[in-house]
Order: sequence, then C-alpha cells, then structure tokens
Amino acid sequence: MAKFSYLPENKRYKIIHLREEGYSMSQIAAKVPCGLSTVVRTLKRFSETNFIADRERSGRPRKTSLLEDRLFLSNIKLNSSQILKQWALTLNVSVCPRTVRGRMLEIGLRVCKARPKPLLTEFQRKRRLTWAREHSLWTIKYWLKVIFSDESQFCISCNQSSVYVRRRTHEKFSP
Repeated sequence: MAKFSYLPENKRYKIIHLREEGYSMSQIAAKVPCGLSTVVRTLKRFSETNFIADRERSGRPRKTSLLEDRLFLSNIKLNSSQILKQWALTLNVSVCPRTVRGRMLEIGLRVCKARPKPLLTEFQRKRRLTWAREHSLWTIKYWLKVIFSDESQFCISCNQSSVYVRRRTHEKFSP
C-alpha cells in the first residue's frame, strides 16, 4: 500500500458532515472508508482553517496544460521522443523526455516489451492461406486427432533485441 493516498474533496465533506451528525471518529473512518488518522487530520485542518480544499502546491508549475497533455498523448502510436518533437514544434515548449514519460504514466500507459511478430515471406503466407482454406470445414472430431508441437522459436533475418512499447493494462496484444 502507498504511504500517501489522495483523499478526494467529496470524502472530506462526508467526514465533516458525519462528524456534525455526531458520529465518532472510528465510525466515520469505517463509513468513509479511510484511516482513522485521515479522519483526525481532516477534522483538525477544517477546525483550524474552516477550509476543505487542498492548499496550493509548491514546486515548479507544469510547462503544459492538461488539455495539451491529453491532445498529444491521445496518439498512443507515437513514442516519447516523437511526442517530444511534436510538443517542441507546436507549443514552443522544451520539455525533457522524462516529463513526457511521466505524463504517459499519468494517463495509464505502462512500458512493456512488444510481442514478437512472425516474419513470413509472401510464399509462406500463401501456403498458410491455402492450408487454412483446405481445413476450414474440419469438425472438432478431426481437430482432436491433431497434435500441435510448435514450441521452437525460429528467427531468420530479424532483430533479436527487445522493443518496448507503451500499453494500457488491458491492451496486452494490441499492435
């Protein structure tokens, strides 16, 4: 579990409302659901400042707006260096590759190794297609008699190094 998790404003309002209704802090923590220390901290901050929203964050402001981020990161096919060039050309903003990678992580794009694609010649493709057409009308009875033993990896004239791509969690086999 993370050391710090963000508590949305609606939950903070719920904590204040439940306290005003007379619930104990442990009851509030069970109803909201959050930790007891979170309830105590939220109530203390509200009693001191009479304010629920987050305080202004310190640190360097973002170089791009959320709208600009969404616009450029919507094209998932681009890698981070291509997005970097796009930002530099259209927005006149110089950001480092780490910033682009961070923005990709924010929208849920994780780094994963690309699935290897078979390298087939035109002749092999035609043979596979004719084989598939010949066997397309087979019943389950015939297919149960077939033993598949395609466990070896053959790579002729391909690059053996790993290629990394950005994917969302559910997009495992997307191109």
